[in-house]
Amino acid sequence: MVLNPAVTLVGAKHGLLLWFNIIIPSLLPSIIISNMIISVYGETFKNPFLYIIFTGLLCGYPLGAATTVQLSNKNKLNTKKMQFLMAICNNSSPMFITNYIIISTLNQKASLFQMIMIIYLPILLLLMLFMIRHHKFSRHISKPNFQKIVVKNINMNALDTSIMTGFEIVTKFGGYIILFSILSAYIQSMPIHNELIKCIIAGTLEITTGIDCVGKAGFSMGLKKILVCAFTAFGGVSCIAQTQSIIQKSGFSIKKYIYHKLIIALLTALMAYFMIYVL
Repeated sequence: MVLNPAVTLVGAKHGLLLWFNIIIPSLLPSIIISNMIISVYGETFKNPFLYIIFTGLLCGYPLGAATTVQLSNKNKLNTKKMQFLMAICNNSSPMFITNYIIISTLNQKASLFQMIMIIYLPILLLLMLFMIRHHKFSRHISKPNFQKIVVKNINMNALDTSIMTGFEIVTKFGGYIILFSILSAYIQSMPIHNELIKCIIAGTLEITTGIDCVGKAGFSMGLKKILVCAFTAFGGVSCIAQTQSIIQKSGFSIKKYIYHKLIIALLTALMAYFMIYVL
């Protein structure tokens, strides 16, 4: 960083703008609202799976992991069974796919329906597998006794706590994004003549930088779609670090999370190849 401050500045600016323009507006309100719902109604959920799936798939990284940990602790769920669900639901949001991938990176040259199908179909199939394997799990969840459980009233203390928790999480994510954006900027400045290798390294480190690298590369549109979808499904080391900061001391394993995300990324890449070149 000292030897090449210009590259550090470029990476830091990219990460800061990404955090300010995309992460804060899209993620912060979702975290605050989700925290309020879990704080007030979390213990009364008959089936917390549905809420985890809903928030994880619609709100994007890393709210799926945060919701899984919060509800697992509140409802005393089995972390071993929830581990796979966390990896499935900790994913990119449709807003990110539409705005950043389709519009900003691929310049609307890719079909939104096709990209949504490629990214979400493997996840839905894995969710079905999860539900089939653990169909008895929901029966063993102790149903709340509404005579004993008193739903908390929404008060200013709960709201203040939800807001402060939201800002704490988003600020921490901003630090990770800036750090990995700087690392990605150094990779982009390295004399790597193979564009594919450079994009794979960048996408493995940080999802947005990798996708941007693919968008600027001279690949065919089919290869661009496969790489972008695979990077999106994996999330990058930056998202893994963010997830680790959430699940630490919760009983969840980051090694198993990485293993599951690699499987999801591979399935997504295969789905992309099939839908682009076979269908």
